[in-house]
This record gives sequence, structure tokens and C-alpha cells, in this order.
Amino acid sequence: MIIAYCTVLGDNVTDRLSLLSIKAQISSDPSGLLNMRNETIHFCNWAGITCGTRHQRVTVLNLQSFHLKGQLSPYVGNLSFLRAINLQNNSFTSDIPPQIGRLFRLRRLEFDNNAFSGEIPVDITNCSQLQILSFMRNNLVGEVPKEIAYSLKKLQGLYLSVNNLTGEIPAYLGNLSFLKGFNVAQNNLHGRIPTSFGKLKRLVVFALGTNNFTGSIPPSMYNISTIEIFGVQMNQFRGTLPPDLGHTTLPNIQIFQFHTNQFTGSIPITISNSSTILDFEISHKKFTGKVPSFARVSSLKILAIGRNNLGYGKVDDLNFLFSLANCSSLEVIAIHDNNFGGQLPQSIANFSRKLRIIATGRNQISGNIPDGIGNLVNMWTLALEKNQLTGSIPSSIGKLRNMYSLYLNHNKLSNTIPSSLGNLTLLSELIFTYNNLQGSIPPSLGECWNLQLITLSENELTGRIPKEVMSITSLARLLDLSGNGSMPQSLISLRAIEGIDVSSNNLSGRIPLYLEAFCFLQYLNLSFNDFEGEVPVKGVFNGTSAFFIMGNTRLCGGIQQLNLPKCSSNLFKKHKLSHKLKLIILVGILIALILMLLVVLIVWLKKTISKSIASSGYETSFMKASYRDLYKATDGFSLTNLIGEGSFGSVYKGVLNDHGEGRLVAVKLITVCSSIDFQGNEFKALVYVLNGSLDEWLHPNGEVNSEQEQRHLNLIQRVNIAIDVANALDYLHNHCHVLVVHCDLKPSNILIDTDMTANVGDFGLARILPHAISHPFPSDHHTNSTESSSVGIRGSIGYTAPEYGMGSEVSTTGDMYSYGILLLEMFTGKRPTDDMFNDGFSLHKFASTAFPDRVEEILFATILVLRDEGNSKVMNYQTQNQRVKECLISIVRIGVACSIEEPRDRMNITDVVAELNHITDKLLV
Repeated sequence: MIIAYCTVLGDNVTDRLSLLSIKAQISSDPSGLLNMRNETIHFCNWAGITCGTRHQRVTVLNLQSFHLKGQLSPYVGNLSFLRAINLQNNSFTSDIPPQIGRLFRLRRLEFDNNAFSGEIPVDITNCSQLQILSFMRNNLVGEVPKEIAYSLKKLQGLYLSVNNLTGEIPAYLGNLSFLKGFNVAQNNLHGRIPTSFGKLKRLVVFALGTNNFTGSIPPSMYNISTIEIFGVQMNQFRGTLPPDLGHTTLPNIQIFQFHTNQFTGSIPITISNSSTILDFEISHKKFTGKVPSFARVSSLKILAIGRNNLGYGKVDDLNFLFSLANCSSLEVIAIHDNNFGGQLPQSIANFSRKLRIIATGRNQISGNIPDGIGNLVNMWTLALEKNQLTGSIPSSIGKLRNMYSLYLNHNKLSNTIPSSLGNLTLLSELIFTYNNLQGSIPPSLGECWNLQLITLSENELTGRIPKEVMSITSLARLLDLSGNGSMPQSLISLRAIEGIDVSSNNLSGRIPLYLEAFCFLQYLNLSFNDFEGEVPVKGVFNGTSAFFIMGNTRLCGGIQQLNLPKCSSNLFKKHKLSHKLKLIILVGILIALILMLLVVLIVWLKKTISKSIASSGYETSFMKASYRDLYKATDGFSLTNLIGEGSFGSVYKGVLNDHGEGRLVAVKLITVCSSIDFQGNEFKALVYVLNGSLDEWLHPNGEVNSEQEQRHLNLIQRVNIAIDVANALDYLHNHCHVLVVHCDLKPSNILIDTDMTANVGDFGLARILPHAISHPFPSDHHTNSTESSSVGIRGSIGYTAPEYGMGSEVSTTGDMYSYGILLLEMFTGKRPTDDMFNDGFSLHKFASTAFPDRVEEILFATILVLRDEGNSKVMNYQTQNQRVKECLISIVRIGVACSIEEPRDRMNITDVVAELNHITDKLLV
């Protein structure tokens, strides 16, 4: 009814009503931009709206990156003067309304990066003036409408990649003579490339990657001189490359991605003359012969020719590498899995400083690793595995401080492991297996605090494993020391490791019982040693698929499937009752001593803290110490220092030598056998704070002394604390040398020091996430690097992101949800677990329903006064300062925007920090 009515009106009333209908279908607007659409502002001045100057009709609807969620109203079809619609980077769902087909003036239609579903409406082909049609990264199904070829004669760009489209490419699309861009990559399309596409003489972008296309590339397509991007990777194309590629054929080519198909033949020598090519990828095919020079291809960034049959195993196979010194922008060299012989050139020292990846694995390369490789200071991955390299590992590798993965396994390298590797603090994977390395493992490797996987098996290493290496808490995937040295007792510190291999050593004695408590251990190989005694039965030992003990002839007991002889019990029969009584008495004495120690320590701490507060005015704040310091302070977390246990860990007392002074501390050690799965990236949280937590300041209990009764946080203090916490999260998410997700942000984990600065504490559930690096050339090893979803809910009830409860992976957006709830709690005084929040009503909804007009009704009473202690100035919020009200509205908006249910709609921490600083500036004017 409204559609028909508006069409009859024929003036800008139609546009206004249509825009209001579009707004009504939007269920989430975290930025609040659509709130400006009200009766007092003309719709031409609304956010995202552009009108024509002559008729004041809407000509552009641009809502890109507004983080909107909802459906696109069919009333969009009434905006008859529209020339462009841009909804990119939002969360629109449901079908694309066919009413768009009524917009005969439309030239650009861009819906990229949303969640639209259903088929592409055929009605859109009625928009005969359309030049750009872009629906990339949605959930569209069905076929590409063949009507596009008949009706959209002016179409210049058709972009449909990353959807679920099926069928074949309509041959008639070859008649779109103005077409410059065609991208249907990452769908489920099949069939052949229509020969008619050879007529598209203006084509610049042609992308069909990751589909099921077959056949050969039509020869006429190689004659389109305007093509700059030619991507047909990951299909089933066959044939050979044109002999004059990069010269008369595709003379302007920049990105040439033909990898993972069935092409054969040689690489055309004419590629050497291409001055425009940036990305040349032909890996995963059957190319043969020599690789031509790239001396004139100075703009080359990516050379990926791995997994072919290139080279002849001869000394001159790698001559083409000399020419790469002229490529000043080179970032990737991937020549792995070929037949290359020869040696790596010394000129590698002159390669581009932008080089991030060198992958030469699984060839026949001989000689030494060039010492000049240390000049490539931005290297992420160095993969030289499975060759015939000899000599020493150059100490210059220690200069590559951005290194993430280092693979030198299956070569003939000798001498010692250089201590300079300790400089690689970002290193995550170190694989040196099957070499002739000698000497001991350098203690400096303990400085590589991000190592998750170390394999040094099948070398000639001797000595003990340094305790420094055993203190790497991130070592959570695999420790493979088979074929070397002795098993260290310090292995006990790697409680979250997933794999251990110490096979083929000369290890003796009993199997360490502490291995039973390694709850994440999925692979344990103790084979071919001289272990004796009873085999444990808990943890990894409770099965035969992940535990290997062959070649140990003096073992007994264990689970029945091991078929080991029973352990002799003669030693225990004679004094069976006596031993039981002794054990009971001993346990009783230990429990009594621990309880007595705990009581004495608590009384002593209370007295000490009270004296310290009274005398020094909260001079002692949250202390920081390394894991090594804490390990020493607690005598290796010995049972004699245990003072208490909780659901997630144990607390130990210790004496920390700080600047020559012994200071009593309490240390919380996270128990990895808790139900929370943090994949081994555990933190040790020091619990020693004298000015309380944020929870104690927000919700003081009933039993308070005279000083505590006067405790309250004014507005400035709350904003400053919010900024402190935001800055801490910003550091963890964006500026720390590894990406850290806290996973348990809540008021009780925010520690307030003596100058009211907030510190984020208790990293017991935190996770270190891998760098955002896609390593396309993995080496052979026992485990893969895929991150699994979290098991169980991470965090605390009320503060945990809802997606964690559905098994989603840990992410920074989860921390943002917790931060949003924390911020709302700080300014409303309501805990998220308050009795009022039930039946779907939450703290987020409590705040969002009051925003923006009733914000002051939900605020905590004591923050209605702005107090500047330094100037003794007090401003009454209710009567004097509209500016304060605006700032509080902004703060609540941030809290609501951070705690939105959909993770990708939440504010990021960088924007939060910027807005809070802006709020502070306004408050202090």
C-alpha cells in the first residue's frame, strides 16, 4: 500500500518515507549514525545520503562500513533517482530485494562483504545503465543470470567472488564490450571458459581462481593486451603457456596466478622481458626445464614456482637466482619441491630487504648456507629443509629478529647450534631434525619465549637440555629430542605441551610420574631407551594410540593393552599394613602443617599490609617479575611453599629478591588440568596488590572501616581507569610482539595501584595467538599449525563473549565484549550478573534501551559529580554542565558498541582508546 502511494506522489516525500522504511529494517546500528534521521533534519542531510541539487531527490545511498545489521527493505526500489547504492562492509542478511530492478538510473550497485543470501535477482538486469555490479563475499547461490549479457550493455565491472554460485559462465557475457573487470573466484562454478571472452578487448581483471573449471585457456584471451590480472589458480585447466608470454602476449601483465592446475611444458624465456610483472605463481603443476633470468623484471614481488619438475639436479640450475638481486621489491621466493641442484648464491646477501619468505625445501641443493643471509632482516620464514646442505648454521641468522619459522631439517649440517638464535624472540617453529649437529643445546634458546615447536631429533647433541629452554611457557606443540641427550627433570614445567619425543636415547630410571598430569599431551614417544619399573596409567598413558614405549625391556604394569608383565609386589606384602598406616600419618601431618602455615601466613600478611598502608600511604603497588624469578622465589613451586588451591590453580608463597631485598610474595600457578583449555600459553599471575581491585572500588562489601566508607570513584577517575584498561588491551592486541587475548577481563582482575592507575592482571586464561602469517610452504613434522576451537567457555559468567559458549575460537573481539560489559558496569553500578538481568534482559540491553535520551537514569549516582581534586573544583552534573552529559552518553555508546552480540560488529580497541581520550579532553576543558 505504501509503495503504491509513494509512487503516485512523485516528489521527495517518496524518498523520505522510503529512507525511514529502510532504517526500520536495520536491527543494529552500533555507531548510532542512523539516529540522526529524525523530523528536524532534512533527509538530504542524513548520514550516508547524497541528494541532487536540482530536485532534492536521493541520488546516492552510501552506508558502507557503518557496521549495520538487518535486512535491506524493498522500499529501496522507490528511490527512483538513485545512481549508486553502496552497502559494503556491513552485516545485511536475507535476499537482495528484486525491487532494485525499478531503479532505471542506477549505475553502481556494491554489496560486498555482507551476508546476503538467495539468488541474484534477475530483475536487477532491468537497470540498463548499470556499470558496476559487485556482490563479493556474501552467501549467494544459484547461477550467474544470463540476462546480464542481454540487458546490461554498459557494464564495466562484474564482481561475484567468494559466494556459493554454481553452474557455468554464460557465453553471452563475451558480448559486454565495455567489461573491464570480471571476478568470480572462490565459488562452485564449473565448465569451460567461453571462447567469446576473447572479444573483451578492454578487460583488465580476469579472475576465476578456486572453482572447478576444466579445459584449456582460449588462445584468443592471451591476445587481450589490456589484461593486468590473470588469475585461474586452483582449477583443473590444462595446456601450456604461450611462448611469448610477457612480450607480445599479455605485455601489461602484473599478476599471473596459474598455480594448482594441470599445465605442462616450460616457462617461456620471454618472461624475462616483462617489466610490469609483480606476482608470478605457477606452483603445483608439471612444468619442466630451466628457469629463465629475471634480470629485467625489477618490479617482481612474488616468485612462486614450487612443486614442479624444474631443474636437472645440475650445478647451474640456480643461476636464475643471481638475477633476483635486481628485484628491489621482492618479498617471496618459493622454489621448493623441484629438481634444483647447485648451491645457494652468496649474492643472497644483496637481495631485497623486503624479502619475507625463502622456501627451497625438497631439492638437491648443496653447499653452505650463505653467511650473508643475515642481511635479510625482515625474513619471516626460512625453509631450506630436505636438501644436501653442509657446513655450519651461520650465526648471522641471529640477526633475523622477525623470524617466525626456521626449517633446516634433513640436511648434512654440522658443528654446534649457534647461540645467536636466542635473538629470534618471535620464533615459533624450530626444526633441525636429521642433521649432524653436535655439542649441547645453547641456553640462549630460552630467550625465544614464543617457541611452540622444537624438533632436534636425530643429531649428535650431547649434554642436558638447558633449564632455560624448559622454562619457555609457550612450548605447547612438540618437543622432539629423540636420538640425543638425557631427559631433564625440568621438563615438568612444560605442563601444556602437546607432543614429546625422546626416543632412541640412553635414558634410564623410572618414567616420570608428573607426565600423567600433562593434560594436553597427545604424543609421547619413549621408545628405545632403558626405562624400568611400573608404567603410569593416567593421562596420555591411558591408551596406546599416542604413547610409545617399545624397546624398553625392563618396564612392567601399565594398562592391559600394553601386554607388559605385572610388577612384583613382594616388597610391599611384608609390611603392608605398616606402610598404609605410615602413609595415612604422613598425609595427615602434611595437611596439618599446610593449614597451620596458611593461617599463620594470612595473619602475618594482614598485619603487614595494614602497617604498610598506614605508614606509606599505599606505596607498594602491583609487582612485576619474570617466570624465572618466580620459579626461584618459590623453590620451583615446591609443595613446602603451597599455601592454597583453587579451581584454576594453586597459590605458593615465596621470597622475591628485588634489588637485593627479599620481599614476600604470593604466586598463582595456573593448573592446566582445569576445564579451561588455553592450549599451553599459560601466564603466571603475581598476586600482590595493596590498593584493591576495581571490583572492590565499584562494589565495596558491608564490612568496611572508616577509610573504606569514604571510598568512591568520581567521573574523572572512572574515565581514567577505563582508558588505562583500554590502553592495556590495545597493547596486548596491537603493539605487543605477540598477539595476546586476555580471555578473563572483569573488575576483580583490574588492579588499582597507589596513584589510582589501573593494571590488567591475572593472565591465567590468556592465549597467545599465532602471527597473522599464512605460511604457504609447510615442512614435514608431526603436527600441523591449525588452531582449534576452545573447549569450554573461557572467562567468567556475565563477562564472557556469547560466541565462546558456542565453541568459537578465542579472538580479540571476545576481549572487546568483556571490555564493553566492564565499561557499562563502571558507569551504571550494575553487575552483569545482577538479579534484574534474566529472561534475555542483560546489562547490554539495559544500557542500549536507555541510549541516548535516558542515559542519566541508568548512571551510578556518585558519578553525577565531576571532581577535580587538584583544583578543588566541583561541577554539578545535573544543573551546570551539558558537556558532562554528552561525555557520559558517549561512554555508554562505547560500552554498548563493544558488547554487541555479533563479534564483527563490535568496536575495535584502537577506536575505543581514541574516543575515550577525546572524552577526557572535553571533560577537562
